[in-house]
Amino acid sequence: MLALTPGHFKAGTAASTLECCKTLANADLYDKLAVHVMRQKVGNKFKEPKKNSVGWVGCFNAQAAKEIVKLLIGRKSTDLLFPYRVGTYIKKWKHDSIANTVSKDMRRASLYHLGHYSDIPITALKNHVRHQSIETTMLYTRRPEELSEGDWKILDLDA
Repeated sequence: MLALTPGHFKAGTAASTLECCKTLANADLYDKLAVHVMRQKVGNKFKEPKKNSVGWVGCFNAQAAKEIVKLLIGRKSTDLLFPYRVGTYIKKWKHDSIANTVSKDMRRASLYHLGHYSDIPITALKNHVRHQSIETTMLYTRRPEELSEGDWKILDLDA
């Protein structure tokens, strides 16, 4: 994400023709914005991410897509959206974000949401998050423990 430029995005019809956006449309989700993840930032240098991490990812939320496009309009296609070193953004996240979270938790939360509250097939979900194996995707879509120790003692259906 920190290696993105406006040139990594497609919007409108150009985005909706991509497989990632077709999958979103088939699940009745927003399908007009996509980003091409093809590099990562390490320090002040760019490198290729893991083999299966490269690919197009569709934005499934219309409001988020509109906010992203507002931020991109008027910039050159080569402008780096995150010009500082990775550590700068990690510090900023710790200072300004939800307590006890890391930025990757937002990715995990969206995967969990799509896995449980959309009709995206698991193979398409795997591709959406660019996992190498479907087993990894399954780990992030499992439900957290829903029963506490005390709940096991109460087995009264009328309680």
